[in-house]
Amino acid sequence: NLVGALRARGATVAVVDPDDGAGGHEQPLRDPGSDGARAVLARLLAESDVVVLHPAGGAGSPTGRAWAGVAEATLLAVQRQRTARHDVTSAVQSLRLVRARLAGTVLTARSRRG
Repeated sequence: NLVGALRARGATVAVVDPDDGAGGHEQPLRDPGSDGARAVLARLLAESDVVVLHPAGGAGSPTGRAWAGVAEATLLAVQRQRTARHDVTSAVQSLRLVRARLAGTVLTARSRRG
């Protein structure tokens, strides 16, 4: 929904799954502290107004935490009536460990698919 809203306002948005060969690379970018990963982000930002990194495992995955540490801002998505309070607390603590800049939390509706 965030990507759709940004695009509706005219922004060019690059959506990247760092676990799945970010930015057109054959290999997943698992080391965001590297100059290579920063270069990929810089290239994507040169081509787009906004880059949305969306790791499959979110803040609970090592890749998600690592990329959150180099991102300009991190949004934590919480699914209403499904995400346990303890999981939210754990995710926030993990993000703090990597010094992620937590910009906010997005409360999503429970999925109708299950």
